[in-house]
Amino acid sequence: MSENKLSDFVKKYRIECIIMLVYIVGISVISYFHEPWFDEAQAWQIARSASIKDILFKIPHWEGHPQLWHLLLVPFAKLGAPYLFSLKFVNIVICSAAVSLLIFRSPFPKLLRCALPFTYFIFYQYGVLSRPYSIMMLAIFLMAVTYKNRDEKPLPFVLSMALLCASQMVGIMIAGTVSVVWVVKIFASHADDKKAVFKDKRCYALLGLLVIASVLIISVMPNADTFNTSFGITLKERLSESYRILFLPFEATWGLCFSYGGIVGGVSLAAKITECIGGALILAFFAWYGKKTHTLSEFFPPFLVLIVFLGIGYSNPHHYGILTLMMIYYMWITLEPKGYEALRQLAAAFKEKITSGFVRKLTAVILAAALLMPVAESVVSSVNEVLVPYTYSRELADFIKEHHLDELKILSEWAWDFDDIESAEIEHMDRKEIKEKRNEYVYLMGVATEVSPYFDKPIFINYGDENGNYLYSQYRKVDKDEAKKTINKWVSKGMPDVILAEINLELYYSEEDLKEANYVRVANFKRNKVFKFFKEDYSINLYMRKDLLDKYGLKELPF
Repeated sequence: MSENKLSDFVKKYRIECIIMLVYIVGISVISYFHEPWFDEAQAWQIARSASIKDILFKIPHWEGHPQLWHLLLVPFAKLGAPYLFSLKFVNIVICSAAVSLLIFRSPFPKLLRCALPFTYFIFYQYGVLSRPYSIMMLAIFLMAVTYKNRDEKPLPFVLSMALLCASQMVGIMIAGTVSVVWVVKIFASHADDKKAVFKDKRCYALLGLLVIASVLIISVMPNADTFNTSFGITLKERLSESYRILFLPFEATWGLCFSYGGIVGGVSLAAKITECIGGALILAFFAWYGKKTHTLSEFFPPFLVLIVFLGIGYSNPHHYGILTLMMIYYMWITLEPKGYEALRQLAAAFKEKITSGFVRKLTAVILAAALLMPVAESVVSSVNEVLVPYTYSRELADFIKEHHLDELKILSEWAWDFDDIESAEIEHMDRKEIKEKRNEYVYLMGVATEVSPYFDKPIFINYGDENGNYLYSQYRKVDKDEAKKTINKWVSKGMPDVILAEINLELYYSEEDLKEANYVRVANFKRNKVFKFFKEDYSINLYMRKDLLDKYGLKELPF
């Protein structure tokens, strides 16, 4: 772009340029205060310590996600670039590219184009937290930009869908549904000459997408040893919560019932019913709008498949923003051909349908609230990010470095559970029974994964190996013999000097050794996992052998 063209562009889009700059500065500042949690650290650890071969062919079967995000981090992680800066830099660049499309290329009114970037999911959840959802957001907005010319130039739209597939497994689901709808329309356009389908370049482009999606699906198909991260949640239990399907459209816009801990405690039945009604009304609006614009097939197939999957399948609150992105995508592609004229026609159709002045004013208030609420959620989340630690990883790492604890033998907690055993029954089990019936996930260590990116060497005696390999959590089941051998290997290294989080040491070490070690708590670290207006509080403890306190300048911290 020449200097004159750049000057003309800035003059034409002065407000938009300022909004773009504010967005970049905003997510950069809040990202500075953000402590990466497990999912963010896990991706970095995979990029840093796993081989390219494992990233491509082995790890996706455990992770359940395509390889693109890990591969983007590989150059930074393997070349020793700073962890916090590099992880956040990659995410900020991708989000900025996505939001630039929203601000400069979308057909929405200027007010909406300038407000949407600061809503909760676009600004905070996907802009501040560094995860592959930034790639998904970029892909969906690229799909929106290339949609209008997809019949004449199918490749850009198909490539955008390929990027969506590479971002997340949910992206494959969305792209697949959008493609099926498109294929139906392509075949319908050749109703008079069915053989022409075989000459249609759109079909060949979609065939290429099918190959890409198939390869990605094969690469992430669970292995026999991959375990479900739902930890025992049955299909029956998920179906019993299918009412969440109506919650989700509301939660994607301005709902207030969910946090990372599930439905927020203390939320009344009236609030839950309100969310269900709100979700139903949102679906009703899109049904009315789709019928009015003859575009029902562009919205409901992918959207309904998505909310059913998120409602009764595997989902967390950060997934709800995908619905937000799909709503933006749908309104984008349907308003694109006529722009403001389409909005005027929509408003005229609404006024013709609704004659009551009160209802019109109420609708205006609801629409304003629908825009302001997500912005308010973004502001509150950002303020909380500055005031309280999102997770304990950075503070814990600083504590270990300050007191030189990394020169000691540190044992970190690992995941475990029981198969269909009630907690009351466990209380009456002896040590031998517990050891026999407990499932030890010896390669899944959340705390160790969060802390390890801050160190250049392995610091835990039970995480990875001495050569710095496998320094990431593995979602794989191990049989009891392998688990026993692994734990015995840890035990053979002697009594740990430091214990991170809660470990049932009495299951693995003798009473004499435990009595001699005499562990005491020396520190407590808190996290506040932010979601909209809520914080999920949690803390972990650090324990140390009492005879080492004076040497390392620490004191016992009473409970």
